[in-house]
Amino acid sequence: MMDISLLLALARQRSGLGTNNKVAHAVGARSAQMTQYERGHYLPTDKVLIKLCDLAREAPEPWLLQARVLREEGEAKALWQGIMKAYEAGKNNASKAA
Repeated sequence: MMDISLLLALARQRSGLGTNNKVAHAVGARSAQMTQYERGHYLPTDKVLIKLCDLAREAPEPWLLQARVLREEGEAKALWQGIMKAYEAGKNNASKAA
C-alpha cells in the first residue's frame, strides 16, 4: 500500500528542503495539500507525485502504479492490481539476476 508520508519524508530529507512548505513550493503545491497527502486524506496528482519522487530520488513507476490502483474502481482496479503485481514480480526477478 502506498505511504505518501514516507515519500514526503524522503523528499524532505534527500532534497535538503526540510519542511513541507518548502517541498510544496518545489512541487508547485500548497503546504496544506502536503499535510492532506501526508495524513492520507488525498492522493497527489501524477504530476506532483513525479516531482515528489524526483526530490526523494525514488523511481516514480511503483508510486504511479500504486496511485492508479487506489484511484480506480471495479474491473479497472483489478486490472491495474494485476499490472502492479507483474511490475513488482519483474522487478524482483531483475534484482535476483543481478
